[in-house]
Amino acid sequence: METYLQQIEAKFERLPPSIRARLEGGFSTQKRLRGEFLLREGQYCRHIFWVVSGIARSFVLHDGCEVTTNFAFPNDFILSLQSAALGVPSRESIQIVRAGEVAAVDTANFKKLTGQHPELAELDTMLSDYYAMQLENRLLDLQTLTAKARYQKLLLQQPHLLAEISLTHLASYLGISLETLSRIRAKA
Repeated sequence: METYLQQIEAKFERLPPSIRARLEGGFSTQKRLRGEFLLREGQYCRHIFWVVSGIARSFVLHDGCEVTTNFAFPNDFILSLQSAALGVPSRESIQIVRAGEVAAVDTANFKKLTGQHPELAELDTMLSDYYAMQLENRLLDLQTLTAKARYQKLLLQQPHLLAEISLTHLASYLGISLETLSRIRAKA
């Protein structure tokens, strides 16, 4: 996955300066505080969010509980893909969990730019593929690994999560109870 991400970055760097300027000009950057929502369930996702600094998470409400579905760290993007692509209300909420800066680009403007510039359309496809691969890996892990194995994999691949994320959100992301996470951590 890292190699593919490097390919995306290289593709972006090779964009003609005029196209890069138009793309970057479409982003608005704002400081965001912990607890602020970028998107609430039921709203339409009209922006792609790029985390410049800080951390964001997406979550759904299930039986009155928040279930964390994704985290976005600096240089990650986050959105409700189904809402943005299909123009339907979002099932997810996106919230800031560590204050920082977030850049947002309007999805309609981005689509217009990708229609005008084939280089951007290819970059958009690569970003969508990357997002889909991340989700596929997460789904496979949730379906095939034990809770302990998911935690250990997270320790190896994303150790920053443990220092930056509340244990409640971490347990939810791993698909386990807080008590199970505490038992796993105690044995580690």
